[in-house]
Amino acid sequence: MGKEQQALNPAAINGAETEEEIDLVEVFYLLWGHILQIIACFLAGALLAFGFTYFFVTPMYQASASIYICLLYTSPSPRDGLLSRMPSSA
Repeated sequence: MGKEQQALNPAAINGAETEEEIDLVEVFYLLWGHILQIIACFLAGALLAFGFTYFFVTPMYQASASIYICLLYTSPSPRDGLLSRMPSSA
């Protein structure tokens, strides 16, 4: 390790590398203790987003549909007998 890295890592000065454990139950209870603040911030953000879109964004509704029908050739159906619907070239 270089001198710069030792200055940034105080555990390297003592020669012992330490690992930190994260207790997920402790994190859960920490967040649970602030649940009202979390819900209040969520609702405030949702209300701000709704207000911005309701008052400042103009709605743009657009729809389109296209139907292409091509009747150059249709195959004969059983009720037509042996007649074909192929256009004649004569």
